[in-house]
Amino acid sequence: MDASLATFNQELHDLRHHIHGLEIESRLMSVPAQPTQPAHIATLLKQFQDHRAGATAKRRFDYTSIIISLYGALEHYIETLLQEHLTRISALVPTYLEIPETIRTKHVPLTAELLGRLEHQKYRNRITPEFLIGNLHSCLSTADKYRLNIDAFCHHGSNFRSETIESYFKQTGIENLSKQIRSNASFSDYYQQKNQALPPDDISFDLLFAPINDLAERRNEVAHGSPSELLSNELLLALISFVEVYGKALHTVVRQSLLPWEVQYRGQTLGQPIQVYNNSIVCLNINNIPITQGDWLIAQPANPNAAYLEGVILEIQIANATHDKIHPQTKTAVAFRVDYSAKKNQTFYLIQQDKRL
Repeated sequence: MDASLATFNQELHDLRHHIHGLEIESRLMSVPAQPTQPAHIATLLKQFQDHRAGATAKRRFDYTSIIISLYGALEHYIETLLQEHLTRISALVPTYLEIPETIRTKHVPLTAELLGRLEHQKYRNRITPEFLIGNLHSCLSTADKYRLNIDAFCHHGSNFRSETIESYFKQTGIENLSKQIRSNASFSDYYQQKNQALPPDDISFDLLFAPINDLAERRNEVAHGSPSELLSNELLLALISFVEVYGKALHTVVRQSLLPWEVQYRGQTLGQPIQVYNNSIVCLNINNIPITQGDWLIAQPANPNAAYLEGVILEIQIANATHDKIHPQTKTAVAFRVDYSAKKNQTFYLIQQDKRL
């Protein structure tokens, strides 16, 4: 799941790099030839300036390629993120009957729809009816290992707008996606800083996610060869920044949705803390559990509607002495330092490094 985010961020970095290159080209247009320049440099500069001066459509071509590339990066990221989400659920949950009910409810009808689309180029020579039916049989029978038809969930018939993205992930059991993104700390901080506005909780989804919807509309316009307006490089860079923050918040929400399943099937219950200091030092009674710095400490909030929190154990102390690893044989008070906002009313779980997907 982290790999998809890293690829997405690299694509956005490359787009920014391309736009900065276009700005350098624009500045070169006003550079006068210098008497001290070598003749071949002066000639190349003049050829470049003459070429650019006559290329009236270049600005439109540059804009079109940026919009198509930006939307394409977002679309591919969302598809890959959902695919990785379902893959991790399959790896975590041992039986088909235990996976989220929403996935089980959608699995059969979505598979049936995919069977009718196998002649599309996207699926041709890659997915067969026998493959889909075999996977479906593994889920509905008593087979030891079920196999989800993940491609059936990844199909979408329209461009990704905020409402479409919400529906897309809802079919895998993730509810209130837009609300969760709006509440994400990084997204909230970015929005308030850029807009000098109220916290996002007071802003409608239509206004809050307008850049995502606008990108989808602009993608449609350029795909049909009729952009209504060309955004400046400055506005394109601002749009890229918004998409980047949105994508990071989406990744966090999807990742957090898996934490209850990870806790259930890979975690060990540590219980509620003795005390929490500075929202980062969690003191717990530990008895006969091996714990190593770098293991994961998961926090379940008291509010059942709030998202679980996760973070690696940055430091372990017993009686003010620091340890890389511990395995107390009797009940021992241990302090763990984490990088998220820990609270005394949370319940904590341990997931050891080698058990994390």
